Amino acid sequence: MPDELREGVPQDAWERAQLARAQKGDAQAFGDVLKRYQTRIYSLVRRLVARPAEAQELTQEVFLQAFKSQARFDPNRPFRPWLYRIAVNVCQNHRRHASRRELAQPPLDHLTPLWGALPATPEQAAVHQDDAQRLETYLLRLKPSDRELLLLRFWEELDYAELVRIYHLPQTVLKMRVHRALNTLRQWVEGGRS
Repeated sequence: MPDELREGVPQDAWERAQLARAQKGDAQAFGDVLKRYQTRIYSLVRRLVARPAEAQELTQEVFLQAFKSQARFDPNRPFRPWLYRIAVNVCQNHRRHASRRELAQPPLDHLTPLWGALPATPEQAAVHQDDAQRLETYLLRLKPSDRELLLLRFWEELDYAELVRIYHLPQTVLKMRVHRALNTLRQWVEGGRS
């Protein structure tokens, strides 16, 4: 995530001030807020669609839709879940259209590891890379909605309150879905080790 402070102003206060200026018609202020999220949104989109060229295109679509929809943003609500909801919608729409075009599953060699610190030795690095690649393979096997939820919860580190705002589902339902998806991953990982 971005630095905690930006020009001496706490992150949330800076963001709220920029969004207030945007509500008054300052397009540059809204653009500044979007820039803050550019890397995170691209990272999420790339993991959801797994093709770099498509991810770049879809990330641009996310920000275009956010810019067009900024008048509908409620400044009394958090911005991050609102923007992530747009990203999730764009990716879901893309998947629906892609499934109609019958696109093949993307190769895994360009994905970055999703877990852990860098290993200390070459042997540990080889094991780490193998584990990370296996985990990413399993993530791609999950239903897209489950993969999306796990990435938002653990990779993007959204809390359940933010997930409730994104999915408009009760927290208990979201916790159950996360738990079920994690159990599925755990079974696959444990089955792959034997």
